[in-house]
Amino acid sequence: MFRLRKLVKMKLIAASYWRQSWSVLLLLLSVQLSAFTEPLASKSAAVITPEVEKPTQQAAVTWRLYRKSEQFEMSYRDTKTDGRPVLEIKAQFVFKGRMSAFLQVLRDTEHAGQWLDSTHSVKIIASPSPFEDWVHTIFDTPWPLQQRDMVTCSTWKQHIDYSIEMIVIACDDKWPVATNTVRIKQINARWLLQSLPDHLVHVTYIGAADAGGGLPRWLSDRVVIASSLRSFRALQQQLSQPDYQQIVAEVCEPEMSTASQALPADVNTTSCQRLKSGAK
Repeated sequence: MFRLRKLVKMKLIAASYWRQSWSVLLLLLSVQLSAFTEPLASKSAAVITPEVEKPTQQAAVTWRLYRKSEQFEMSYRDTKTDGRPVLEIKAQFVFKGRMSAFLQVLRDTEHAGQWLDSTHSVKIIASPSPFEDWVHTIFDTPWPLQQRDMVTCSTWKQHIDYSIEMIVIACDDKWPVATNTVRIKQINARWLLQSLPDHLVHVTYIGAADAGGGLPRWLSDRVVIASSLRSFRALQQQLSQPDYQQIVAEVCEPEMSTASQALPADVNTTSCQRLKSGAK
């Protein structure tokens, strides 16, 4: 009987630990990232597969579907970065609005907690150019886990087809590590934004990161997947908010013709002229 009571007590402790850990840490999304394959490509969520560079250093591994709806899809797979096993997340979704909204939301760090799950604070350390941001993010991490943070450097560019690509990597040297804090490293991610008819934008994200601190994979993977799902769905809603539809000066906003061809909304803007000339 004593052994039975002890076993029940241990299970209750484990269950309590899991509930505290459920909303934890990182979310590979960070606050500025991406890599792209198989975008949903249309309102009906049909899938196309452009040939693109993979974000990790391992040959392609089959993606495991986690959630799917008409305008949202999220998958995951195991991969390796610098020889270490990590979890890789892929999310694809559609929102109604301007492509500029993506940059507006990411730069609104004051309200990052409205969509980025389990964040304590997000701070833009520096913006070396209109196309670069250095960001420090601290995550809310429940006991008994140590607090986690990460420093990311993001760069973005707009291609001649009006799509926007953002690359995010870890840059630990841009901000010191605080005492009793575990730094999330080996961050490798991309975003791709593509304009669709009817003022819709298709977003694709692929990213991986190492949570660090010796977390067991069975715990960290389940937490990251659940946290990422909440964040991507919240981001999908946030991007459509009217407050974020102001055009970013460096973005050439396209309009789709009846033949689904992307045309610049205003060819006289500096950003559209720069894009047409092939200069960044």
